[in-house]
Amino acid sequence: MYRLGTAMVVLYLSLLLTTSCTRPADGPNNPNPQVTIQDSTLLRQFIAINYAFHPDTVFAETYIYDANKRLITVFTRSQVPGGSGGPVSIGKDTLTYYYNGNDTLAQMAVYKTRRYDPSDHQIGEEIYTFKYGYDNTGKIIADTMTVDNLTNVNRYVYVSNTQVTQFEKTLFAGGGSSGEFQYTITLGWQGSNLASEIHGSTNITYQINYDDKVFPFRMIRPVYSFIPSIQPFTMNTFWSLRASKNNTRQTNRTTYATGVPLTTTLNYTYLYRSDGYPTRVTQSPIPFQGWSFAVFLYY
Repeated sequence: MYRLGTAMVVLYLSLLLTTSCTRPADGPNNPNPQVTIQDSTLLRQFIAINYAFHPDTVFAETYIYDANKRLITVFTRSQVPGGSGGPVSIGKDTLTYYYNGNDTLAQMAVYKTRRYDPSDHQIGEEIYTFKYGYDNTGKIIADTMTVDNLTNVNRYVYVSNTQVTQFEKTLFAGGGSSGEFQYTITLGWQGSNLASEIHGSTNITYQINYDDKVFPFRMIRPVYSFIPSIQPFTMNTFWSLRASKNNTRQTNRTTYATGVPLTTTLNYTYLYRSDGYPTRVTQSPIPFQGWSFAVFLYY
């Protein structure tokens, strides 16, 4: 299945990717307008396919920048078959970041997700609004996520370089809130890369191994995150962008829900440009969900 070349993948996706690259109207902080980017270190698209389904799962993201080379918009298009042979679901999502002045870290993001049936009839829509707060060194200390009639609020306290305390509660429209919950997140570092992550609240442990090449998403990270996404390469707003310097070669996710450790391992094999930036990646084993083969396209 992995004989497909980059050109075939792009051609295969051309029927799905019908989004233009015009930027949405300016938001509350009036970010700079989109400009033509001439920088081959900046990602233009990440395109992925999963062969575990029929028809194939397709996932593609297009990245738009402003004059300061800050990420301002992500267009995500996906084609996902329904469970047990159900109908295909088409996703058309837009994630827009807003900045204050010349800040390089986004102060706000709006994520609009829409779902369509195979006849292009809209079957669902949700809008999420994110706001971010940082300390004077640029570390994130608070974030909120608002959708419908509730707002999820997080505060972060940096106990050390390897331990973060997260305080979380939910506020409901019209008054009222959940109790505030406290979680401990333990991080292990290997140079500039996150080597391990333990969530005390969920009994999940991550172990991550890296190559020594350039991780392209690090170049465009619009929001500071002390916890890189364990889900490689997707910009999905529910996972902060990875902060690590290099590309993931292997992830091990261990859960303890049943009292017996259960580990899931994924491996990643890359092709690189001469300057060390990846152009293709293969994930194995082929997951039931997610992607198995992908390409990186640059400006």
